[in-house]
Amino acid sequence: MYLKNKSEWLSCKGFNVIIISGQNGDIEIKQLKQYKNSIIEGISKSPDFYYKNKINKIVKQVLAIIDNKREEVIIESNSITTAVWGELIAKHYNAKHLVYSLQESNKLNSKDYYNFFVFKKNRGELAGITPFSIPKMFNKDFADKRLCLKAYSSNEPENYEHHLITEIRPTDFTIASLGRLDKPFVLPVIKDIVSFAKKYNEFSFNLLLIGGSNNRIDKDSIIKIVEGVKNINLYITGFIYPVPLKLIQIADVFVSSSGACRISTQQKRLTISIDSNDHKPIGIVGITTDNTIFRISEPQIELSDLLYEILIDKKYNTSMIKDTPPRVIDYSEHMNFINISDKNNEYYTFQKFNSISILKKVSFNLLGANFYKKLQSLKRYAMLQK
Repeated sequence: MYLKNKSEWLSCKGFNVIIISGQNGDIEIKQLKQYKNSIIEGISKSPDFYYKNKINKIVKQVLAIIDNKREEVIIESNSITTAVWGELIAKHYNAKHLVYSLQESNKLNSKDYYNFFVFKKNRGELAGITPFSIPKMFNKDFADKRLCLKAYSSNEPENYEHHLITEIRPTDFTIASLGRLDKPFVLPVIKDIVSFAKKYNEFSFNLLLIGGSNNRIDKDSIIKIVEGVKNINLYITGFIYPVPLKLIQIADVFVSSSGACRISTQQKRLTISIDSNDHKPIGIVGITTDNTIFRISEPQIELSDLLYEILIDKKYNTSMIKDTPPRVIDYSEHMNFINISDKNNEYYTFQKFNSISILKKVSFNLLGANFYKKLQSLKRYAMLQK
């Protein structure tokens, strides 16, 4: 949604926008379908996985898509992995390269990558989605608003019919979550919800997950956690856009993280935000907290306790939610951030792509990306079941 909104804003400002993705699959957002021929699966993996000739081949594929005929090129990358590719591409065009990480967790797995992001930070070309994002990248526990840009996006639910609206069974309570199923907080939260439902087994619950994952393992893991719990009905929509308004309205409480919290809160649904570090509640958005990604001063509380207060004790109600004005989509702040960055275009020289083991690299190149992905999925599934 961020890419959709920013690309439209930039286009209105006269920019020629190209979005390159490393993820194959159905394009759910119709405004992004125009970039269906700009998918290069190779950039979804770090260059560490490839030998030099393959890295050069992927770089040439990207250059062919950009095919620049303009004087100025600005490249923006939105994750640790794509930031490395972005730096390699930027060097070819003598382009400005902004690393704007949309990730909630930014873990660096090698000294070379650590030095690279220090280099980008010192040039004023590194930002995150919260004041804590970039300091946490360097294992610092403080906020720095100078390294934060707002990922303005509009994801307004739309009032249209969806089959689940009539299929969801009547129960005492409906607990919902909005967002991707592969986010790290999802499984711990679902386990807590299951424990809560078992404890209060005199009540019946719907667990509505509005979102999907590109990996079947995530859905299977959720089903396994919930199966056999007699007082929970599980519903998973899969990827869905736009979000049906009536599905939002069905829920008694949402348990989500990041920008997804704002969507349900704006529809006057009680929404518990989850901390991306410890996967515990931050609070109720618009009532006990305004934070949706990281806890600042809020006390840690168990999800079961907060669900009890909301659903059974009726301590909170929707009239208590603080109104928030609608967001105005304006990325001028992003452009100003670029304008005040280092004007001398210099690029990081990676020493050697070796943050993964030789065994992983050989396996990936010998077995092929798809087979390797299946092996990794099986390994992840085993880890998730522990």
